[in-house]
Amino acid sequence: MATTFETNQRNIFTTDQSSERSIDAVSDFLTEAVNSFFPYIIGVFNHWLDVAMPYLIGVAVLYVCICCLSFLFSVVRFFFTFIGRCLRFGRRDMRAPGRPSKMISRDAFRKNPSGYFRDLRGKPNDFVY
Repeated sequence: MATTFETNQRNIFTTDQSSERSIDAVSDFLTEAVNSFFPYIIGVFNHWLDVAMPYLIGVAVLYVCICCLSFLFSVVRFFFTFIGRCLRFGRRDMRAPGRPSKMISRDAFRKNPSGYFRDLRGKPNDFVY
């Protein structure tokens, strides 16, 4: 014969009808909520995707065109820089001190650096080597 303690232990591990019904009710509620919620969200998303798709395609095309043009301009700039350096036939240039965007002949600067700086302070746009 089983004692009262053993009987109570067995009842802990067995489920009765009322708890089973409540679990089924919660499960049915959650299943119904998920089954009605996700189609609604998917429908709203599809609607906004249909509305925004022409604009998204336009932005994507514009972005690709800008990237291609940027690459094309960099290639053209490299080509002209390379050709320009080749046409100087070995002339060595350097950046002009005090004029970060100008290139001057290194040999002319070495011959007369003080004249360069004197002309730089006196008339900065007329200096020619």
